[in-house]
Amino acid sequence: MQDILGKLDVEKKLKIINAALGEFSKNGYENGSTNAIVKEAGIAKGLLFHYFKSKQGLYEYLQDFCFVTILDAIKERTDWNNTDLITRVVEIAGIKLDIIKEFPEMFNYFKLISESIKTVEDAKALIEKYDASIYDKVYTENIDFSYLKENLDKELTFKTIIWSIEKFSESNLDSFRSNMNDDGIENIMDSIVDYSNFLRKVFYKEGNDDKS
Repeated sequence: MQDILGKLDVEKKLKIINAALGEFSKNGYENGSTNAIVKEAGIAKGLLFHYFKSKQGLYEYLQDFCFVTILDAIKERTDWNNTDLITRVVEIAGIKLDIIKEFPEMFNYFKLISESIKTVEDAKALIEKYDASIYDKVYTENIDFSYLKENLDKELTFKTIIWSIEKFSESNLDSFRSNMNDDGIENIMDSIVDYSNFLRKVFYKEGNDDKS
């Protein structure tokens, strides 16, 4: 992805991205106002349209920016040597939270995009637009599925663990939206870890359910 805003200073770039994320998250694409965006970002409208020829161009840039930012962070910061699926999913939730601390409205923007995502397969297809191998790699590379109880449908359990932790994370983000500082992020992570420990008791064999 070529970063259209790459030549701007970091502070101004962050202001534009966060203002646009906030406006579209609140009002959607059709009702999103570029006037509101430039006002919130504290820039001239001419500067915005110097980089983006249309509102559609800005909206598409945001989607690309959000996915590339998160996927790059996951690829760089994930411990690929860890073999525990639940630990992997929790780790990735933490990476996403760190990004949302810098881009507070990114979560709501993803919620807007996710309205068209109904299944794991839909999510996988969208992610693979940006990296064809990352989805399967994230949740399968070096993962030891022998931790799971023998009588479980492994594919169904795999999907359930991923989706339940992701949805639990989202519900906590909604609860802590007014407190997206270090303490708020830490509270969310503590809740996710507690929930993941519950999932270990449900899905993991005895002896593999205390890896937190």
